[in-house]
Amino acid sequence: MNLFELSFAGLAWGIGLGLLHFGGLWLTVRRLTGFSQPTLLAYGGFAVRSLLTLLGFYLISRNGLEGLISSLAGFVLMKLFLINRLGGVEVR
Repeated sequence: MNLFELSFAGLAWGIGLGLLHFGGLWLTVRRLTGFSQPTLLAYGGFAVRSLLTLLGFYLISRNGLEGLISSLAGFVLMKLFLINRLGGVEVR
């Protein structure tokens, strides 16, 4: 793989990881009020999201620093996109 392909693949993986992590966070927060044990849901969701995200970044980092940096960029871009698309949480 050349540098361009590695960077593009890392960016795509980072976008996917960002969607998984922050999309899962959004779903968890939306379900907290209707769940019988919200603490369990919050901590369980955090553990699963963190584990999958760290595993994804670990697998990406095995291909080199270029892929890891571009995947981190994709992760942050997806976070910014979801904040703009979904908006913030309303405080009541």
